[in-house]
Amino acid sequence: MPAGTKTLKLSLTGGEGNADLYVSEAINGWPSATENDFSSTEEYSTDLIEINNPTSDQFYHIMIAPASTYSNVSLKAELIN
Repeated sequence: MPAGTKTLKLSLTGGEGNADLYVSEAINGWPSATENDFSSTEEYSTDLIEINNPTSDQFYHIMIAPASTYSNVSLKAELIN
């Protein structure tokens, strides 16, 4: 994560079915549905995670997992300074 980033915004949209979004800081390993730093499990594939003041010089692992069968979803990441 670049220094000075105020918000990391992750959005999962579109497609068919239902996918969920999970995120963990790299130092905590890969996320799962039960162990993660942030999660969004909205119906369909309209998930949003906003991480305020993300840790500088840190990687984040992102997992998209099926709540039911899904296809054609889009993941968008925004860094807001």
